[in-house]
Amino acid sequence: MAASEIAQSWPRSGVPPEADLVILSWNILAPCWADPVRYSHVPPQSLDWTARFEKIVDHIAKSSADIVCLQEVEFALFEDDVFPTMVSIGYAGHIQQDPKRNKDHPAGNATFWKEDKFKMDQELSRSRTLTTVLTDSSQRRLGVVNCHLEGDPMQATTRVKQLQTSLKQASPLHLQGLVIAGDLNCDLRSSASAAYLAFGHVPSGGILEWGREVPSSASEIPPHGFNLASAYPPDIPGDFTFTMRGNGLWLLDQLWHSPESLHLRGFRRIFDDNDNNNNNNDNDNN
Repeated sequence: MAASEIAQSWPRSGVPPEADLVILSWNILAPCWADPVRYSHVPPQSLDWTARFEKIVDHIAKSSADIVCLQEVEFALFEDDVFPTMVSIGYAGHIQQDPKRNKDHPAGNATFWKEDKFKMDQELSRSRTLTTVLTDSSQRRLGVVNCHLEGDPMQATTRVKQLQTSLKQASPLHLQGLVIAGDLNCDLRSSASAAYLAFGHVPSGGILEWGREVPSSASEIPPHGFNLASAYPPDIPGDFTFTMRGNGLWLLDQLWHSPESLHLRGFRRIFDDNDNNNNNNDNDNN
């Protein structure tokens, strides 16, 4: 991750020139939630975890990503499957360890980093976020907040609170750079969470989320105090899709960064030139 105003869209398999930090965020759809009824538009063989995970790892390996933020990683699969496979392609990693996590919740966020480029200095787990502090060879500290926010469309204020508590934790960590990435379960173009990240607080009145005005309680949440910019422009071409087929295109998967220290070179297109957004989608958010 020069400056945001010259950021370009690059093919899925490409890497922007002069990029010295590549970040990939992906909700990989936990197999326990790969319901063939809900995902009836996806061929059953494409929902099979073994086949899907092989494709996921292949894409990560080809992506040249230095940092990988995954959401919906099953805790039961992390130690025996996901973690050792990621280690085999050069990554170290960590999964959420929140003691307050509901025992009935089987999946969480996992963050991985190139082992030859970063070391983990600190981690902070909450119910919906995982913050890792990574240091490079120059001892520069990068904070990575991996998010999978509340999914209920009516809970705009809850999503903002989840961001606020995580960013409050990050505030005293003496970071040289900050990245917030993941499945925010709300649209970049119009939501309380996007407004909170962009402005530092949720402005009073006039913010719509899923067609409804955001509750006034969202404006009462304390500001986060960081200067953040979205890696994706609000007018990004319509190749971001959500699970179900339909007429909606939503930018749920977001990536924000501190622009003073992390200068955006470009972002990858979701689909290759020979793909299209009507293809079967066997991951939660593509």
